[in-house]
Order: sequence, then C-alpha cells, then structure tokens
Amino acid sequence: MVIPVHKGVIPIFLMIVAAVLVSGCIFSSSQLDKIPPHIIAATEALSDLDLIEGNINTFSLDDEIYLINQLLSDNEGYQDDEEQLSSQYHAYRTWNDAFELMSQILRDDYMIYQSHLRQAERLYEDFNYVGWREEIIRAKSQAARMAEKSREAAYMMDTIPTEDIPADLQQSLRQSRYAMMEIARQSTSLENTLQQML
Repeated sequence: MVIPVHKGVIPIFLMIVAAVLVSGCIFSSSQLDKIPPHIIAATEALSDLDLIEGNINTFSLDDEIYLINQLLSDNEGYQDDEEQLSSQYHAYRTWNDAFELMSQILRDDYMIYQSHLRQAERLYEDFNYVGWREEIIRAKSQAARMAEKSREAAYMMDTIPTEDIPADLQQSLRQSRYAMMEIARQSTSLENTLQQML
C-alpha cells in the first residue's frame, strides 16, 4: 500500500529537521554571548583590589564568578557542537578558573597571612620575641605562596588563545593578567617587608 504524500510536506519536514539540528548551536552561541559582560565586570572588580591598601573585599568578583559559572554550566551540554564554540567555552572556563584562584588568594590566603600578623603582634606585646619571629616567618611564607598562586593565575591567562575570544575582550584579557601579576607583585612586596623585620 502506497501512502500519498503531498508535495509541500517534504520541504516542511526537512526544514523542521534542519531547525532541530542547528538549534543546539544557536542556543550555545547565545549562551556564550552572555558571558563577556560578566568577564569585563569581573576584570574591573579584580583590578580594584589591592593587598597593600587592604582593599580585599571580593564580593563583586565572587558575584561575577558565580554568574559566569552558571552560564558555563548551562552551556556544558552544547559546548562540543561546534569547534569554535568549544574553543570559546574552554577559554571562558580557563579565565573563570583564574578568577576563582585569585578570589581564593584575596579571600582565604590573605586572611591566613593577617592572622599570623595579629598573632605576632600579641606575642610581641607579651615580650615573646621567639614566638613573634616564628609568626613573622609564617606570615612571610604565606605572602610568598600568595605571590606564587597569583603568578599561576596569570600564567593560566597566557594559555588562552586570543583567537578564541571576541575582539571586545582582548583588552580585558590583558587587563586581567596585569591585575593578577599586580597582586603577585604586592604579595612579594609584603614578603620583602617582613624579611626586613627579621
């Protein structure tokens, strides 16, 4: 038995199939297109932080990191649909991982550094100079770790191919790396200051 098919049915069917096949790429691209504003905002937030001045509130940076992670998570099922989109996805993932590392340094590692300094101050007031020196050495080692981790984050930025990100993010890529190296420089400055105290 032959089932009659109207001439207009096949073209419509093919259009539906084509739409289904490309819908993943369209969704993926639109999701990735939402990320650059958050990358720029996170870069600005990171650039505003300063260890020397004690400006280490990472609230704005952490907020942008969270939003970027959400968009990347929404895109995970689609990121292998197209080579260019996949490369862009991995570039954004690396960038956000570097942001997360910097947030950890400024939020957690710096707090450990500060706790050693506070303990050193208490010991000094108690005339416990041996204990004071030990805490200064611990704080100095913590500052060195902060510098090393900041450089690690900056090196992560070096692995992002410039061709994998939009042109309007090229400046932010350089700015992010500079901000990370600046935190590394500030950490080294703190380390050197403590060394002079010993």
